[in-house]
Amino acid sequence: MGTMVGVNAADGWSAPVKLGGSINVPERSAEPTVSKNGTIYFIADYRNDTGLYYSKLVDGQYQERVPMEEKFNSLQTDWTPYIAPDESYFIFCSFRAGGFGSGDLSIAFKQKDGSWGKVINMGDKINTEANERFPNVTPDGKYLFFNSTKKIPGAAANAPGNGDGDVYWIDAKIIEELRRTALPTSAGRKASIRRCTISGTTRFSRPGKGSSTRTITLPPPS
Repeated sequence: MGTMVGVNAADGWSAPVKLGGSINVPERSAEPTVSKNGTIYFIADYRNDTGLYYSKLVDGQYQERVPMEEKFNSLQTDWTPYIAPDESYFIFCSFRAGGFGSGDLSIAFKQKDGSWGKVINMGDKINTEANERFPNVTPDGKYLFFNSTKKIPGAAANAPGNGDGDVYWIDAKIIEELRRTALPTSAGRKASIRRCTISGTTRFSRPGKGSSTRTITLPPPS
C-alpha cells in the first residue's frame, strides 16, 4: 500500500506514480489529504499501530515525513485525516477514551503561534456508538461529509444502514461552533471597574471594548 499521484492534463489523467521522499516507505502509507501550500498529511505505521504524519513540499520535493504531535497519535488508533486548505483546522477519526462508542471524529484548531490546540470530540451531532470516519469538507466550505457504520433499524443486509458504512453530511457551520468552544477563556482576567456617586445614584462602569454600565439607585443618605 502506498500514496500515489496523477496529473490532470489537457489530454486527461496521467498514469499514477508513487510520491517520493519518505512518504512511501516499506511500511504502508495511505489516506492522503493536502493543504493549499502542498503539505500532505497521511497515515502510516506508528508504534505497531496507525498514526498520523505530515510532509512539507519544498521546491517541488516532499521532505522527510514527521509524526504529528502526541496529542494526535495517542495510544489508540488515529486515522482518516482531513486538513483544511489553509491548515486552520484538522479533523480525524480517533478511538481515544471518552467518546461515544467506537471511532469518533475529532478536531483541533491551529493556534496563533502555529501549534495545534487541544483535540475536541466533534459531539453527538456527528458521532454515535458506531464508527465515524473519512471526513471531507466541500471546496466551498459549506458541508462536511463523513462515513458512518451506524445501523438503521430494519435496513436490509445489502441496503444503506446495514452497518457496513454509509456517507452522511452536515452543515460545516459545526466547525465554527466548535472553534468558538476552543477559544481561550477570559478566566484569570481582572475587570477594571470605575465607581462614582451622584445624588444618591451609584454608577458602575467597566472601560474598554465590550464595556457595560450599570446604574443602581440607592436611597439618600440618612
